[in-house]
Amino acid sequence: MADAWRFGIVTYSTKSNSSWRVEHNYMQSDPLACRYNTSGVDFRWHDGVFGFGLAPVVDNDRTLYFTPMSGTRAFAVPTSALRNETVIDESTFTVLPQRGGGVDAQWHAGATAMSSNGIMFYNLVTRDAVACWNSRLPYLPNLQGEVARDTVTLNFPNDVKVDEFNNVWVLSNRLPRYLFSSLDLSDVNIRVFAAHESNAIAGTPCDPHYAPQSNDFVTAPCVY
Repeated sequence: MADAWRFGIVTYSTKSNSSWRVEHNYMQSDPLACRYNTSGVDFRWHDGVFGFGLAPVVDNDRTLYFTPMSGTRAFAVPTSALRNETVIDESTFTVLPQRGGGVDAQWHAGATAMSSNGIMFYNLVTRDAVACWNSRLPYLPNLQGEVARDTVTLNFPNDVKVDEFNNVWVLSNRLPRYLFSSLDLSDVNIRVFAAHESNAIAGTPCDPHYAPQSNDFVTAPCVY
């Protein structure tokens, strides 16, 4: 479980009915990425670790990808490290490259989910878009795809889930307008979308048939 405001991950054991907390600097917000702008609403959030993507089992272990919402990077850690209640090895945490063109480019990633095929979906809340990444490929900007974008219907995509049949479900709402501006009650302010994974990623770098090009392996500049 993510604790976005106190920058930690809580692990719960159903076997022992106990829980413990893991903290790491990677779970904190980036102070240079705490400014948001969506549909003309400008505000600041300091949310840390927020989105989780749990990869398929490999060698009896799974990788947990996590993203601070107020940030431009993702990080990874084996779930075996999180299951250790007494000692956490900080060297098991991995830093992934930036998603896009630096902290000023509004690359905030909110909710995240991963399919059984290892395709990660995540909401770009200030870009009114849903993006994807095939975890079998390097985590690089050109190897991440845009599933959908719409400044009206996908305004602030707030949640994403992948069900057991690999259907992708996305919820968009206008939470920033509700919190920091005004909400037009005569308009449609909440929408739910669904698409099967194969249709959602068709034609993107997340498609398993995609053939990476040499320029796909260029990393994004680090803008600070």
